[in-house]
Amino acid sequence: PYFHHRAFLPAPQDAQEYAISIVLSELKNAVGRQEVGENFAGQRAICRRIIDMKPDKENHYIHYKGNNGIQSKAVKQNFLVGLILKGWNAASRPDSFPGKSRIKDSLTSVFAADYDEGLKAMMEFASLTGVRSHSKSNLYGTMPKLGLGSIIIHSEKEEYFLCLQASCDAVRVSNEDRFFFIPVEPIDKENEKPDHVVPVADGNSTDFLGLKVKTNAYTGAVSLKFPVKPSEGGSVVEACKKEGKAGYWFTDCDGTDFRWIANLKSRRAMRTAQDVARQLTRIGFDEFEPFRPTS
Repeated sequence: PYFHHRAFLPAPQDAQEYAISIVLSELKNAVGRQEVGENFAGQRAICRRIIDMKPDKENHYIHYKGNNGIQSKAVKQNFLVGLILKGWNAASRPDSFPGKSRIKDSLTSVFAADYDEGLKAMMEFASLTGVRSHSKSNLYGTMPKLGLGSIIIHSEKEEYFLCLQASCDAVRVSNEDRFFFIPVEPIDKENEKPDHVVPVADGNSTDFLGLKVKTNAYTGAVSLKFPVKPSEGGSVVEACKKEGKAGYWFTDCDGTDFRWIANLKSRRAMRTAQDVARQLTRIGFDEFEPFRPTS
C-alpha cells in the first residue's frame, strides 16, 4: 500500500516523510509499552542522576538575578531532589531560599557552572524542542527546502524572516512562485523571552539565537519570488551551497541572497501563523467611549 500511495502522488518524494511519520508513531507506541519514560526519566532515574553529579552530597549552587546583579545561593541536595520530584508548590523550602519569581527563569543554572552557562543550556533545549533541521543537523544528503517554518536572513541587511507559506503551496509550484514571510528579530536577552530559538553555527561551534515575532508582524510582511528546482518529479525551492560562503543559501528572482538558518517544527510555525491571523482578524469600530472595554 505504501508503494501504491507513492506511485500516484504528483511528487512521489513527498511519501518519504509520510513513511517516516508512520514508523516514528509505532516507535513511540513501543517506547510507551516498555515504560521507558518511567525507567529513564521517572523519579528514581532523576534522583540517581542528581546524586551522581555530586556523590559526596556537597552543596549545589543556583545562580539568579538579584538586586545587585547575578547572585549565587547554596542548595542542599535533598532539597534539590525534592523540588524537582515534587514540584515547587509541594516541596518544603527553607525560609532563606529565594522566591519563585527570582529563580523561575534560572533553575537550570544549578546544574551549570554559572548563570550564563545555564542560560545557554536552556536555549539549546528550547531549540531542540522547536527546530526540525538546521545547518549542523544531519540533512541526509539533501538540500534544505523553503517552506512553512523556514527562517532565513538577508545577506546584507541582517534582517531575519520567517516563512509562513502554507505547506501545500510550497511543493508542486510553478516555475517561479512567491513565498510569504514575516519579520522576526533577535530578543533582548536581559528582558525578553523568545518565540523561537534557533542554532547559529560559527565555525566549529554553535550558539543559540532567540527570535521574537514583531508586534503586528503582518504590517511588515513581504512576498519574495524564488525560482523552483525540479526534484524527482516535483517542484520545490531548494537551497544551494555557494563558493566561498559557509552554510546554505536561497537566491530570489531579484538576485538577493538569503542564508538559511533553520526549519522549525511544523506546530511551532503553525502557532505563529495562527497568531498573525488573529492579529489580522481583530475587529475595530467606534463605540460609546464610557463603555469601551479597556482590554
